[in-house]
Amino acid sequence: MIIVDTDKGLRRTRTNYLKANRNAFKNWYCGVGFNFLSIKTSGNVYGSVCNQGGSLGNIYKKTLKLPKTPIRCPIKKCYCGSDLYILKSKRKEDFKYLPSRYTKDFNKVDYLKNEKIKTIVGYWGDGENHMRINWIMSKRCNYDCSYCPSSVHDNFSPHLSFEKFKIGFDSLLEQTTGKKLSIRFTGGEPTIKPDYMKIVRYVKSFDCEVHTNTNGTAHPSKLIELINAGGIRLSIHQEFVNHDKMIEKIEKIYTQKITGKFNIEYMLLPGRLKECKDFFDSLVPEFFPKLAYAITPLIQKGEENDWKKKEDNDDIMYDYSEEELEVIENGFS
Repeated sequence: MIIVDTDKGLRRTRTNYLKANRNAFKNWYCGVGFNFLSIKTSGNVYGSVCNQGGSLGNIYKKTLKLPKTPIRCPIKKCYCGSDLYILKSKRKEDFKYLPSRYTKDFNKVDYLKNEKIKTIVGYWGDGENHMRINWIMSKRCNYDCSYCPSSVHDNFSPHLSFEKFKIGFDSLLEQTTGKKLSIRFTGGEPTIKPDYMKIVRYVKSFDCEVHTNTNGTAHPSKLIELINAGGIRLSIHQEFVNHDKMIEKIEKIYTQKITGKFNIEYMLLPGRLKECKDFFDSLVPEFFPKLAYAITPLIQKGEENDWKKKEDNDDIMYDYSEEELEVIENGFS
């Protein structure tokens, strides 16, 4: 959920509501690097997944410097779920008072209606000292989804070794002193890396939250440990997943004691809504109320930094029906 400031007061909404309908923030102020960092496989650090605002340095070279002022968003559409959570506002002064204001009022907000948005508030977390980090470990993946560009995945890139990771992570700790870190590892598929669980345990030893983006192909015991380390976002890809086996795996996880977050992100292909609905209908009823899930729209395949091409294209999302868009925005009843 994202907190939103509208003409009629504070509201709360699903990320996918904005992703499907209200994701145009060109010329808005955007707090890239304030409470969110994106680390690439090279160690280069940006304040957002879209790389706007330029590089903030490199963790392996110990050159990271956090920004002090917001930037003006130069692109037409904000398509990444992580970037949507970054603070955005039409009013520059919001960046001075919003943390305390929204922390105070968080539990009083209602769901967003069709009202004019003035400010998006996302990654405040525990306040200004809370830093969320999206770390791309490598492009290597055991899936080959048609909508995932070659700049994001392949089946041959080298794994990130523990030794190299430790150099970068220790540098990150030094350069973010005083910050409470929540790190989300993504890729590619992080769980196929030989050293991945060693990396997770090392990060946890510094009292950092660890979250993992995964396609769920790992053994249930490994997924349970990752949930208890902080949480997982399990993405369901219709081109590759065996729904029946995935349902069995989810139910097996819920028979164990889990303390972290378990979110399901169903990557919906146009024309396959029934398959998606059947998947959620088939989950054991007593587990379903505990699930945090999103039905996620897909964007057109293109290279990661081809922003000129994306800006010239008004239809970044796949062509969904009205029924599909309704489910994307609001979920199932």
